[in-house]
Amino acid sequence: MMTGKAAPSRRRYTEVRNRIVGGIRADDIKRLAAALRVRPNLLQGWILDFPDFAEAMLDAEKERLRLKEESKGNPGRPTLYTEEMDEVARELVIAGHFQDHTLADALSAAFSIEPKIGGKTIYRWKQVHPSFAKAIEDGRKYYSIHAAENGLIRLAEGITVMETSVEPYTYRDKNGNVHVYEDRPIKRTTTRELPPNERACRTILTNKDPVNWPGEKQTIKHEGTINIADLLAARLGGKEAANG
Repeated sequence: MMTGKAAPSRRRYTEVRNRIVGGIRADDIKRLAAALRVRPNLLQGWILDFPDFAEAMLDAEKERLRLKEESKGNPGRPTLYTEEMDEVARELVIAGHFQDHTLADALSAAFSIEPKIGGKTIYRWKQVHPSFAKAIEDGRKYYSIHAAENGLIRLAEGITVMETSVEPYTYRDKNGNVHVYEDRPIKRTTTRELPPNERACRTILTNKDPVNWPGEKQTIKHEGTINIADLLAARLGGKEAANG
């Protein structure tokens, strides 16, 4: 059916499949719409107006039901998954194996699995084994936090950056005349030192030393006129008395 409505993007196809395979029933429109962060009537419109989108949802629902049956222990090929893989998977994610296919290669090497498992196996294990999925999520969270902390520390210490610019070739002849050749560009690379970032320093200090570096500014309620010089003198006097 052709309508004037905008078709869902390919990203929406991927999102709806992941949400359904992850456990949300395809007919639970309200919950599915909330997970996709769209209005329920918009999701219903996509289903009614775009048959391929509805077909994608149906395929995802079939996969969800298949994984659900598999998790009940129906007979079939024995799974290679063991609980000891949880912690190993967490450490591998922290080491940088974010994608399912790279994690699959790393786990295969760690547990000497031949033939190697693939990214689809990792994806299926995350759906079927909650502890495995949680271990991977914890690893990603740990990595993200420490990556942010390391970036903050670099900003607080100051960093060196390399800057590249493209300029026309210039030539000064023996008479002192400068000739510019626009058709002969040259690259110039310069190094620049960036000073410590004040905001990064304050963020670290307020988290690591909250006693001496409170995160929130103190506010003073007052009436009438305040003499700034008297206020500063009073505060400095208070510090001297405390130190004495």
